[in-house]
Amino acid sequence: MRRFRYLSVRLTHFWNRRRREYLANLREFHRNKVRKDAKPVQVGDVVTVFEENRKRGDWNLGVLESLIKGKDDVVRGANIRVITKGKALRMPRSVQKLYPLEVRSATFREGELQRCKRKSCTA
Repeated sequence: MRRFRYLSVRLTHFWNRRRREYLANLREFHRNKVRKDAKPVQVGDVVTVFEENRKRGDWNLGVLESLIKGKDDVVRGANIRVITKGKALRMPRSVQKLYPLEVRSATFREGELQRCKRKSCTA
């Protein structure tokens, strides 16, 4: 019983710290980066998807599949793939509701590499 209480306290501490520190700092990092004219997100990025009525710890993770640009060639949104209830769900989201993590999708890069080999890319 003592071990259970200890683990539940540690788990609660982890989620509180993640919500307070990591996600808040991640959002600020990307906001500052956007102001300096850098690309806010790129295809293949792993992102946390903002959801209105859910706590930050419960937000879904997704992978960017394509970007949606406006008439002025500025990225306004993205098509993302999210796994919910064991099924892949594709949905469009605005860039303001996406928080990129510090990782990129390895499977996307492999698929990109395969396409590049077939087309004999030089990049």
